[in-house]
Amino acid sequence: MSTALQITLPGAQFPDNFPRIYPDPLMSEGSLLLFDAINSLGAGVPENDDILTNIAYQPASAIVAGDEATLSPVWYQHSSVAGTESDYHFLERTSKGGIHAGFSWETIFTLGGRWMGFMIPQAIRDHVFANTPGRQFYVSMIMRATRQAGSSSRDVMTAGQIGSTTSARSFVLRTGYTDEASIVSVSGGGRFVKNYPDAGSIIDLVPQLQAGWFSNWYGTKPGSPPAGGNSNVGWGSRGPWGSTYLGEMPSWILYRFYIEDLFVSGRTGEQVAAADLAKFNADFGEGGRFADDTFSDPLLVKP
Repeated sequence: MSTALQITLPGAQFPDNFPRIYPDPLMSEGSLLLFDAINSLGAGVPENDDILTNIAYQPASAIVAGDEATLSPVWYQHSSVAGTESDYHFLERTSKGGIHAGFSWETIFTLGGRWMGFMIPQAIRDHVFANTPGRQFYVSMIMRATRQAGSSSRDVMTAGQIGSTTSARSFVLRTGYTDEASIVSVSGGGRFVKNYPDAGSIIDLVPQLQAGWFSNWYGTKPGSPPAGGNSNVGWGSRGPWGSTYLGEMPSWILYRFYIEDLFVSGRTGEQVAAADLAKFNADFGEGGRFADDTFSDPLLVKP
């Protein structure tokens, strides 16, 4: 039989700056979305329409309208890449819980819109859209490429919010390709950080933290919030370039994805990036949650 001790302090008052306890050390009162591969979903691979828990739904619900269900992302797989394997793709969980997906280089897509992943919840997407230009937002992703894109393709958008018919964007995070100057593309005047813990090349297959903070759009802001394949985190052919780059697509592992409203939190991008990097180092350092992760070799699973 369990027991609990309740202490009542009549008349007790706490200052506004009294420290708050969050379920993740990266979070703050400005947190909008936090996906964590271990804590956002149960065992096994996600299936179409599965809800991936937004660890930050409580502070997010104080910023935008919604609850745990509506502020959590929903997993999506196009019918051509349904289930754990098709002629085109494979999908698995790594030994440490990461989501690992990739594509065949022998059987490639001939049409765009073939992708899997999750869309940024609508209320959060609309909030970011409505407040840029204006507020500053921080966005980051922790991932690991396991096979880079081939010479006839590139991963132009691993995560991002892009104008539905143009290359205008508020942010883009990508797996990387040899002719790209950076894996992080943010709005004009935005700033970014990138971390290669064990190497210095964009094409190295190591865990990476990608992060940026922005307050405007790069290019002309579209008239309405980008939806579907233009505002998401995922693998495959989607976004404005979904029908352009249909060659040898990359394989990669997703561990974490995060969005914060810096106006609400009162933090700077540098402060959040430092907290993000500390969490990254703890998770991938000796004894960390994602340290020594193992996974299938994409070259063997999908030649």
